[in-house]
Amino acid sequence: MKKLLVMFSKIFGIGLLSISITALADSDTPNFDSSTGILTVPIVSMDENIWFGDIELKLDFSTSQFTLLNATPIDEPLDESIDTPNSTDNPKEPLINVFTEVDAIDEVEPNDSTGSTQELDAIGANRPVKASIGYVEDVDFYAFDAVAGRTYTVDLFDVANNLTLTGDSGKCESYRTYEGIFPIIYDPAENEIGRQCEPNGAGNVHTVSQFIAGVTGTYHIRVASHGNSVLGTYFLRILPQYDESGAIWNLDTFEPNNWLKNAYPIEIGVTKALTSQIEAGKNQFATVNGDIDSYRILAKAGETFVVELFDVANNLTLAGDSGKCESYRTYEGIFPIVYDPAYNEIIRQCEPNGKGEVHSFTTFTAGIDGTYIIRIMPHGNSVSGTYSVRVLKQEM
Repeated sequence: MKKLLVMFSKIFGIGLLSISITALADSDTPNFDSSTGILTVPIVSMDENIWFGDIELKLDFSTSQFTLLNATPIDEPLDESIDTPNSTDNPKEPLINVFTEVDAIDEVEPNDSTGSTQELDAIGANRPVKASIGYVEDVDFYAFDAVAGRTYTVDLFDVANNLTLTGDSGKCESYRTYEGIFPIIYDPAENEIGRQCEPNGAGNVHTVSQFIAGVTGTYHIRVASHGNSVLGTYFLRILPQYDESGAIWNLDTFEPNNWLKNAYPIEIGVTKALTSQIEAGKNQFATVNGDIDSYRILAKAGETFVVELFDVANNLTLAGDSGKCESYRTYEGIFPIVYDPAYNEIIRQCEPNGKGEVHSFTTFTAGIDGTYIIRIMPHGNSVSGTYSVRVLKQEM
């Protein structure tokens, strides 16, 4: 049963009536009998602390007054709608699925061909594969079941530095020499649908590849090294999109939230701020770019929001980079980028512009209903440190 909240200026006797309905189940709808002038309300909350059921009110429209005929005190009903509201008048989204421990899957050799593929019985952030390029020209094949229309992210992370010591130009574009390892993705008919040759990760992720399943079935992932003679360990994980079955995050770090399609939900309000960190790269692993964090909100067209980055650690301003905003400028610190539901960039606030505790802020107005992504990036690729982020709704 969903809660029906009806607020009275007076609960007994005769007085002005003000009704505000925030949620209705079909069976909880108030009923008005025009022949008798009686309004029946199934559930009423007085400031969400005192609850009444079977409310009957005699309405007099000529005087805008009512008479309370019946009200039965009841316990607060359970709210069976599993949701986490961003605000009292915004759409709602599912509760956050979180994990605190990782249960890694060990690689099982031989898995060097589609005929000896290692079948994965689980995917998600808490079920990565712990594997290795264990001998010269080793390749590893994995398979998992995907659902048509859903988006999947393939991450190769915590990749040993040894795997980037040499490269080869024969496995991707012939005129390029790449280093590290790379994934190739095949559909259920064993057609190649994706090959990410260039390391493009962020934080502890070496390479990432995303795809939308065209059909439901078993998809294969081939992991190979660009160099023929390098050896080393790596981890592989397959992440569903943030709003699809199996999406899960670490409640302490909100990882994995590097990518737009794996954004962590943030509630709206000054007391709903999240404290996180741009994580430091580990020397034993091959990294490409600094850590990136993505968050998401649900918004309605016409609503305006302010994104604030505050309590930003000084370490995050120790180094800058000129490649993420205007090419002739060098910035320091961290900055927000906002994307619309189609993943089009709306605004990017490169220059720190805050005052007091606020390091940087930006404002945007939702053009359409849907999910908006807020991405937090450092200007420097080697910096790390903590920060807090909050999203505020501007009232008109």
